[in-house]
Amino acid sequence: MTLQDVQVTIDLQKPTGRVSFAMPLILGKTTAGSDYKEYGDLESVKKDFGADTPETKMAEAIFAQGDHAPARIAMVASGENGDSVETLRQVMDRGWYYLLAADAAPATVDALAAAIEQDDYRVFVTRVADKARLQALHAKAYTRTVAFYHSDDTLYPDAALVGSTGSYDVGSVTWKFKTCADITAMPVSATELMEIHDNGGITYVNKQGEARTSEGKTLSGEYIDVIMSRDYVRARMEAEIQHLLNQSDKVPYTNAGIAQIESTVVNVLQEAFRQGIIAEDDSGEPLFGTSFLLRNEVEPADRASRHYKGGSFWFEIAGAVHTVRVKGVIRF
Repeated sequence: MTLQDVQVTIDLQKPTGRVSFAMPLILGKTTAGSDYKEYGDLESVKKDFGADTPETKMAEAIFAQGDHAPARIAMVASGENGDSVETLRQVMDRGWYYLLAADAAPATVDALAAAIEQDDYRVFVTRVADKARLQALHAKAYTRTVAFYHSDDTLYPDAALVGSTGSYDVGSVTWKFKTCADITAMPVSATELMEIHDNGGITYVNKQGEARTSEGKTLSGEYIDVIMSRDYVRARMEAEIQHLLNQSDKVPYTNAGIAQIESTVVNVLQEAFRQGIIAEDDSGEPLFGTSFLLRNEVEPADRASRHYKGGSFWFEIAGAVHTVRVKGVIRF
């Protein structure tokens, strides 16, 4: 029996042709293991994990990202013989969104990526230093795993990326064109960059003399901000409808009660529009809609069991511009 009374499902429909969305979790591995704990500064991390460990270096890469670094990070570690996936499952109900793993061994990454995919919430960002390994990861077509290719994985570019971009409001940012402090740009050719992108990865390159992330996609080719927008709307919708049920003496199974639920849904969609998640039409109005069955349109059995499943909504994602082509004419 679940404790969740409200469940929102969002499908990504493309034209043909519960938590903080700012906080990362570093999953580490230590001799004795370490319980889940949240940190607001690097010195506290060093006290618990040591000054020269992968876990601390990842935390350092996050906190080094300046104004956009998260205010706090979460950390947990499995024991020397512990199972990383089992440790992850034990903290799935905590308030983090991005998963980072100190251990980037293929077996660990594959297992964690599969667990995040199955959970269908949150994003796993990992680092890859080998193109063959990137190709193998791409074959999995994970929608919720981001593979940051960099020849020097000791710089922890995955942590730097989350630190530099993860704290922006959902909908306000794309993950392409972002700077990552202390990460060196990769000297790749246009052909090599195409190969990295074709294999589902992103990397760090010079664009007009400025070091920037080369793309903003997950292994499946979906944009990171689209996945996050979906998660954000789902989480806010579930929270606000649950709040309506909790704070009301009752929401009656009448047209008026159904209208209360629909109004809550519309309010969340308006919030998503203001945040930049939802696109607007030519007149500046948000591109979303709702459809809620009236009481007499609902099956009597559902009314008797007090289960309402007649509501639906849609919205058009705002997206972002990633490439530009402009034509010019010289006149005499």
